[in-house]
Amino acid sequence: MQKLIFFLLCLSTLLSFHTVKGQMDRRNGNQNQMQAPPPKPSKPADPVVSTINYLKTELELDAFQEAAVSVYVKENFAELEKIVAQNSSNEEKIILSENLNNGLNEKIGILLNPEQLKKFEEIMSKRKNKKETTKKKKKDRKKEN
Repeated sequence: MQKLIFFLLCLSTLLSFHTVKGQMDRRNGNQNQMQAPPPKPSKPADPVVSTINYLKTELELDAFQEAAVSVYVKENFAELEKIVAQNSSNEEKIILSENLNNGLNEKIGILLNPEQLKKFEEIMSKRKNKKETTKKKKKDRKKEN
């Protein structure tokens, strides 16, 4: 009987020590082996690829349309980079980029069937409304300051 009590006492002491040590490790900032690895830094999404994928899914483009839109969007972004790099005023850059985007929209519109064209026009009108709302908010902020 005494051996059993001694054994239980030793066992409870051992378990208590293990529990206390585990709590101390967490308080001291020691890393737990079960901790998740740090997240990998995410790469920024390529705007060309994301634009093509968005149009592909929203407009349900076929292979030919997707290839043509891909070429047009890549050309558009290359031209846009040239416009941004110019030493002209921001107003001129905005006008040039809007003209470039209008040309892109016309090129894409030619490729689409009537149903796709309707969806495309809805997407562009939403985009335009969003831009106008953003411009109004910026003007209101400038007036407040």
